[in-house]
Amino acid sequence: MIFELSLLFSILMVALVLSMFTHTVKSRRKILKNLQRLPAQIGGIEGKAVQKNILSFPSFEGKERNRKLSAFFYTAEGKQTSVIYFTSSVEVKAPFSLFLKKENFYRPVQNNRLEKNAGKVIPDLDPRFEIRSSDEERARLFFKNEKVVRILPQLEQYSAIVCGPDAVIISKPYDGIKDTQPEAVAGGFGMLRDLAEAMESAA
Repeated sequence: MIFELSLLFSILMVALVLSMFTHTVKSRRKILKNLQRLPAQIGGIEGKAVQKNILSFPSFEGKERNRKLSAFFYTAEGKQTSVIYFTSSVEVKAPFSLFLKKENFYRPVQNNRLEKNAGKVIPDLDPRFEIRSSDEERARLFFKNEKVVRILPQLEQYSAIVCGPDAVIISKPYDGIKDTQPEAVAGGFGMLRDLAEAMESAA
């Protein structure tokens, strides 16, 4: 009886592992296909999607209007849980940088370390974000830009936004295949491009 129960448990565990493996492979394949469709469906974007192996998350590397751009995944490991983030970036050439974070999402390890790397908190810019920069004058000019004013409500879905000096990066917890649809990825790239142009105009 004990042997039969052990055998049944082993069979169930194997079936569960195989099911999880199959689900992971299918999910990664759908992401890869979505990213592969990006250049064909969205005009102006050039590049290619790559995947190191069948279990790894795919990524995209390319260009739009002579700006390098990329979309990729990374996993943030916590003490009890891990969170998968979908991240997009666009190249920028700016003489200053900004860091925006949502309190509900982002938890820095050490606040003094964040201040050293991102600058001090700049008050009275936008109540939806904690905003840091080492160049307050340019930061305030950046937030007056019409493109930035228009984009800010859309950026609330992202946990962290890094602007400059060499890239604009947005990151959010991965919420399923819909995040990798060509239209969704292209929309993120469009916001990043507008932010990059606003960064450069504030120089």
